[in-house]
Amino acid sequence: MRVRRALLSSPPRRVQNGACVTAASEHSRTIAAVLRLGQTAYPLCLLDTMAVSEMVKRPTGAMRHFYEWAHSANPMFVPCFTIYTLMEIRRKPELFERFVEQFSPLPCLMIKGYAQLLDDEVAAYPDPTGVDPCAIAFTPIGGEGNKLTNLPYLLDLPQHATQERHWNEAVAEIVEGMVSLVPNFPPESHAYTRDEVRYFVRTASYSQLIFHAESFVQQMIESGYEIDMDAFPTLKAMTYTVFYKFYSDANRQPRQSDAFDVLIAAALPYVEAFITEAHQADALNKARRCDAFLDELHVFTLRDFLSEPPRAPTLRA
Repeated sequence: MRVRRALLSSPPRRVQNGACVTAASEHSRTIAAVLRLGQTAYPLCLLDTMAVSEMVKRPTGAMRHFYEWAHSANPMFVPCFTIYTLMEIRRKPELFERFVEQFSPLPCLMIKGYAQLLDDEVAAYPDPTGVDPCAIAFTPIGGEGNKLTNLPYLLDLPQHATQERHWNEAVAEIVEGMVSLVPNFPPESHAYTRDEVRYFVRTASYSQLIFHAESFVQQMIESGYEIDMDAFPTLKAMTYTVFYKFYSDANRQPRQSDAFDVLIAAALPYVEAFITEAHQADALNKARRCDAFLDELHVFTLRDFLSEPPRAPTLRA
């Protein structure tokens, strides 16, 4: 008989509220002000840690080709990143300085952390389409508070620096916790079926929803309502990533960066494009064979930008 114990570990207590960075300046803009000028809504392109790192290292190659690609779309793509990517590149101060320098001329966004997105989805239940993913918008025009050069100051504020240290210290523990749960969900046969993958995602997502929003779940149960897990795409994106990183390939060796990859994935339902490493791109393609919630996401790898810009995708109006 299949063992049905815990499928997905939760963050250690010291980091369970997620990472949240808010702008100290009253001039910092929201996505509504920066990205919806007139009748134009600008699409977002999420860059994971590898993409940001390699672009910064290749300013005349991948970075230039990304810039050309972003501006070839109509309307143009706006680059965005998560706090988890910033935590990773800040481990190399010189790389972080170059990131700020090279991305400062571009309008860009920092996306909310997974806990903030999940809180917004709970508040918006049962329709997450109105969730605003923007934590902070940066632009080279306007007041000083809008500029990316303020980012080092924001991240060095005591409350943010403490949270960053806790996350970095917890990475190994988070990965070990996920690995330890893999035996709880073996495939019925030699490989997982689509139904088994969907069961994992539904069950693991529900357990995380209970962990993060217990009062909401309790209220729904007491009212006799069945919770629609499709209303929590943040959890689905994370749990699909967990499955394809830790469960589907027994020969793959887990890496500490997997923890932040899972957290970065939380933003995928709220962007139009994603640039990532090959394994995550493959995982997302497999996930889309099981679930349609990311069908409109355009996924690229860094290789697509090395020699020339790829063709800009056609976005649904």
